[in-house]
Amino acid sequence: MTSGVSASLFDFIDELADGIRQEVLDREDLVEQDSTAMTFCESFFDQFFGAIGVKITGFGRPEKELAGTHVEILRLDSGRDTSHVRLLIALYEGFCDMYDDLQSDYGAEVVALTYEIFHTDYLTELLEAAQSWAEVEGPESLADRIRNARAEYHDAIENSAWMTRTRKSESAWWRRT
Repeated sequence: MTSGVSASLFDFIDELADGIRQEVLDREDLVEQDSTAMTFCESFFDQFFGAIGVKITGFGRPEKELAGTHVEILRLDSGRDTSHVRLLIALYEGFCDMYDDLQSDYGAEVVALTYEIFHTDYLTELLEAAQSWAEVEGPESLADRIRNARAEYHDAIENSAWMTRTRKSESAWWRRT
């Protein structure tokens, strides 16, 4: 199977790392719907679902339910290990929840999504899962590109004032879900 995910998509992660290094992005800044981080996630999932042959073209409740149905199909009908695909679909479902929060413009009952929360609770895991998937399903060049983007992103975080003080178990976003 070819991956269907473009290696150039991970230029968004490099751009995000540059923003952290240059202190353009602060960990307390809110993630906006038109941010580089969200554009990366939207594009990644669009390409990922195309690669696995599932027509999902959005981030609402119907698309989330369709993704959940596909996980069940993979779990029941596949004679091969699909855990790497199922993990990315689960991350997509979480992204749908975040996307819905962003659409609501952080209403009174929604915890604002800061870059710190996004990094700690989501993007780090998404990049790791994408790399695992690419190592199994994609060309080696894609897995290498993701590995390099992850390293750049991690380096930017480690060498910045971002060092997260919130751990996943303490995260406001995960507590409310």
